[in-house]
Amino acid sequence: MEVLRSFLKGQNIGIKLLLYFFTLILLPIATLGVLGNVIYSRSMEDQANVHTAQMIEQVTRNVEFYIHDMENIIYYLSDQPRVIEFLKLEKLGGAAQPDDEVRQVLRTYTEVHPEIAGILIVNEQGVYISNEMHRIARDALTDEGWYKQAATAPNVIQLFSKPIGRNITTTGNYSADEVVAIVKAVTDPTTGKVLGVILIDLKLNIIKQVIEATKFGKSGFLYIMDANGDVVYAPVNPVVYRIKNAWLTDQSNSIVRTIRKNNYQIIYKDSAYTKWKVLGVFSLNETLAEVTSIRHYSILIGAFTLIFAVVAAIFFTTSIAKPIGKLRSLMEQAEAGDLSVRFNSKYNDEIGQLGNSFNNMIQEISNLIKLVYEEQKRKREAELKTLQAQIKPHFLYNTLDTIQWLAYEHDAKDIVSVVGALSNLFRIGLSKGKELITVREELEHIKSYLTIQKTRYEDKLNYEISYDEQVLDYHVLKVILQPLVENAIYHGLNAKRGGGKVTIAARLEGGALVFRVADNGVGMMPEKLEEIKGLLDNSQEPAAVGYGIFNIHERIRLSFGAEYGLQFTSVYLIADDEPKIRHGLKNAIDWPALDMEVVGEAEDGEIALAMAKNTRIDILLVDICMPFLNGLQFIEELKAVAADCIVIVITGYDEFTYAQQAVKLQVFDYMLKPVDREQLYAVLCKAQQKLIDLCAQDRYINWVSRETKKNLPLLRSSFGKDWVTGRLTPSEIIEQLTFLDLCLSPVSGFIIISPTGRYSEGQPFKMLERELLHSSLRNTAAEVLQAWQPNTLFFDSTDNLVAITAISNQAEWWALGLRLEQAVEAELNQVVVVCQRTLNDLYTAVPTVYSELLKEVKRKASYTPAVLRCQKYIETYYNKEELSLPDIAAAIQISPAYLSRLLKQEIGVSFSEYLTQVRVQKATQLMRDVTLKMYEVAQQVGYSSQHYFSTAFKKVVGLSPAEYRKRGDWK
Repeated sequence: MEVLRSFLKGQNIGIKLLLYFFTLILLPIATLGVLGNVIYSRSMEDQANVHTAQMIEQVTRNVEFYIHDMENIIYYLSDQPRVIEFLKLEKLGGAAQPDDEVRQVLRTYTEVHPEIAGILIVNEQGVYISNEMHRIARDALTDEGWYKQAATAPNVIQLFSKPIGRNITTTGNYSADEVVAIVKAVTDPTTGKVLGVILIDLKLNIIKQVIEATKFGKSGFLYIMDANGDVVYAPVNPVVYRIKNAWLTDQSNSIVRTIRKNNYQIIYKDSAYTKWKVLGVFSLNETLAEVTSIRHYSILIGAFTLIFAVVAAIFFTTSIAKPIGKLRSLMEQAEAGDLSVRFNSKYNDEIGQLGNSFNNMIQEISNLIKLVYEEQKRKREAELKTLQAQIKPHFLYNTLDTIQWLAYEHDAKDIVSVVGALSNLFRIGLSKGKELITVREELEHIKSYLTIQKTRYEDKLNYEISYDEQVLDYHVLKVILQPLVENAIYHGLNAKRGGGKVTIAARLEGGALVFRVADNGVGMMPEKLEEIKGLLDNSQEPAAVGYGIFNIHERIRLSFGAEYGLQFTSVYLIADDEPKIRHGLKNAIDWPALDMEVVGEAEDGEIALAMAKNTRIDILLVDICMPFLNGLQFIEELKAVAADCIVIVITGYDEFTYAQQAVKLQVFDYMLKPVDREQLYAVLCKAQQKLIDLCAQDRYINWVSRETKKNLPLLRSSFGKDWVTGRLTPSEIIEQLTFLDLCLSPVSGFIIISPTGRYSEGQPFKMLERELLHSSLRNTAAEVLQAWQPNTLFFDSTDNLVAITAISNQAEWWALGLRLEQAVEAELNQVVVVCQRTLNDLYTAVPTVYSELLKEVKRKASYTPAVLRCQKYIETYYNKEELSLPDIAAAIQISPAYLSRLLKQEIGVSFSEYLTQVRVQKATQLMRDVTLKMYEVAQQVGYSSQHYFSTAFKKVVGLSPAEYRKRGDWK
């Protein structure tokens, strides 16, 4: 490095620039060429692994979904009454046997699910039934291995890939190696006894579609292996059967093996549900072939780039070095004395600007040489002006001196005093431009100021200046006391009734020079005091108010440090009608040591009350016997304006009645005269500690308030769970509603939103984690319920979302359930059940309504998808007069006869009866609006004839519409 430095020192800028350019060019090319290929190779491998893992994860989820769907079908079948009846048969045949109806049920599922090759139900006696499967030999199916395995573990789903060798033949066009057998036992829910087994053959084509739709690379592929290590399904590939099951034990679920002289990356994932493995295999050689190709192209591009960069570096170096060399030559000529040279450049870059600066410098030097004479002349003129400025204060002092002698001549001693004070005020204030003066001079300055103010205010103003002799020669910033004294006079004493006093003290405390300025005037309002304290703490320059205080504070801080400056402390009042007692109490305690200040003295209760109203008083020392307004009356009126003021009674009365009344007024202490000094000091220390505790308590209350507001949603959720489960009394409910700011009226609305876990028809499958499902469900519902305030949302113990809302419009609120259902299904792509009901008694009816709605939700959630879609279609288009069963069947793509049977079987009524019930329910909701005519209600629910509407209404409700509205049952 030292050799390179020595070499560069002797070279011109052109050589240096070329060397720098070559270094900057070669380093990136070399770095990108070497490290880039390494990083890209690793990146390609990582991307291939991540992509494969994602594909495997997706395939695993899809396969689990299909298996889980088959398990759900087995669950639905095992819950069918006719299937349970069949499983309990001892033999097949007879008029009362359920075999025809069971076959119809099985046909329903195989028609809806084309991926099902066949369904077989076998009971414990060996009786079986199926539309597609038949027994080959006479051997009982209960002796089959799949039956025994399922019966042994009735709660576990059993999977058999390529179930070859079963005692089963099929009528369908498929063989055993084209399906996966899904088997599960059916148990008696009361006894737990195994009643039989249900077997479903799932076509491998559905898995084949999932796997073959997933491609990565030219030769990469996916396949599935069962728990025994047998291949469930694999595409035609010679590599599959060369992968050994013993290899698949790595904890990282990723291995690299050489198969047929080619390196393959094998990534696999175990399914906890199916116990299958999904394996992804791709060739590393194929993946890295692209990297090798890119490396060759990179070398070729780097070579061409290097050649082009060298040519460009030479061109750029010349364009920079040439004008610099020209400028250097011109500067040498100027150095020799030729000031006529100029730099001409056609560029406007930094070199051009440097040349222009050179030209300006040469021109400026020429001008300076010509202006030497004018400069000397101006200098003399400036000296003359300075002399005149020095004469002005001298003229002022002479004028004041003349006025003073004229006053002497006319024997006007008060004018002599004022003029002398004014002269001294100006002389010390100017201090010949000095910023620091002695404490002696500062006290003389403030004494002169007070002399002038005393002349103005006469007996209204008294003052006292005290100091330690040792501080007089200390230096301090000038004019720091005058603004403070001025504030004390104008804002303290000027508004006070009667005379007032300003005290100034200078002391050494703890090695620091301390000035104290105090007055016994009306004091300062609490808001103003807080404003000034905030001003000094934040050190922000004020607009107008408090500028003098801020200026003094900042001057002290800037000159001596941030730990110095102005400080405002608590104020205390002594109210007693005896001056000597007030004086004794004031001087008996070292108030500054307690960080306290006696803000004033009052000789009667009225004066003390006026001072307390205009000044923030933290602690009050008061006598009981005072003129005009005695101490107890004063304390009572004081509590109305300053409830947090600490009152200490000091009195000569020891009667019990006085002490009892004082206790009722919540005085801090009751002391008898004569007061012991140490006892008074101890009481004041306790009072000061109470002030500190009160401040801490206020901060704690504010913190609790902030935390409560921040955790309000969580508190509302916890309250809601206790409310619906009946754990709260009506008084506790009212208290919690008030605390949580839920101003619900006694008549409110109750809604339950329950996801069923089934995805919506025609929508892509969207598997959500529980937390994500909760968040999406809550956010969607909250957005829909935004207009229904106030409301509270919370999840119950079974993950149902419960909403309790205010009701501003009955008809619109009943339509809210459908809006919620549509919004949530659109967001989650899942089928949801929404049930709602009004609450006539907010404080007692919630648990009952919640229990009833839970049963309704559970019942609706058990309906098949076809029935749910039919219900939603009716809920949406119930107001169409021509609505019919074939219309709905066509809309949801199902046969009318089958839909009619499903409605009768699951809901228990026919289509027309159910439609009538829905329309009547909607009518009862519309009838809450008394402005609607009865024929308008009929038209809005799909009846063109009011007579037909009344007939249908009375059939369902038992009353005519007019009677129903008149009775007011809906209220």
